[in-house]
Amino acid sequence: MLASFFPSIFTAIAPPGSANIPLTIGLTTLGICLVSTAATLLSPDTRGKSLDDLEARKAEKPVRQDELAGAAR
Repeated sequence: MLASFFPSIFTAIAPPGSANIPLTIGLTTLGICLVSTAATLLSPDTRGKSLDDLEARKAEKPVRQDELAGAAR
C-alpha cells in the first residue's frame, strides 16, 4: 500500500522542471532503502542472525495447506 504513494511523494520532492530530478529521486530511494535495512537489522526477529539461520528456522516449521486456507478467511 505504501508503494502506491511513491509517485506522489517523488513528485512533491522533485516537481517537474526542477534541477537534478534523477539525483534527487535516487538519493531519496537510497534513503528509504537504508531506513528499511536498519529496521531489518534492528528487528528482534533478525538481529544477530545470518541468512542461513533464518532459512533453517523457516524450514523447521512447514505450513500445511489447510492452515493457509484457514488463515486467509
